[in-house]
Amino acid sequence: MIGFGVFGTVMMMTIERTREFGLLISLGMKRDRLLLVTTIEALLISMLGAAAGLLAAFPLLYYFYLNPINVTGEMAKVYLAYGMEPIIPLSVEPGVFISQSIVVLILAIVASLYPLSFIRKIRPVSALQGRGGAR
Repeated sequence: MIGFGVFGTVMMMTIERTREFGLLISLGMKRDRLLLVTTIEALLISMLGAAAGLLAAFPLLYYFYLNPINVTGEMAKVYLAYGMEPIIPLSVEPGVFISQSIVVLILAIVASLYPLSFIRKIRPVSALQGRGGAR
């Protein structure tokens, strides 16, 4: 789900800026430099999104870490039958957050491949005329 969200954001960021890319290339900006800038931009957006999500979710996670969810009814009996306490505990272990942040970063790197292929194919004249610019 996160991968599709990141890819959709990067794709729209790229398509909406076709004229800008065409103008920069026609003014003499090297495609490699433009590729580097868009890749860094996509990675920064992804890292900021992951950090914002972490900051927004941590208070809620910490609350449920201190006050685990109690399982009641038939499900509590099943938990007890298997020798488990009838609660749903949450973890605030840093390793969980670090591994998920790494996954989001990898997804962002994969999503940044789209602007790479788009910018390599862009034709400045077509992009400036608003015809998409890619071959």
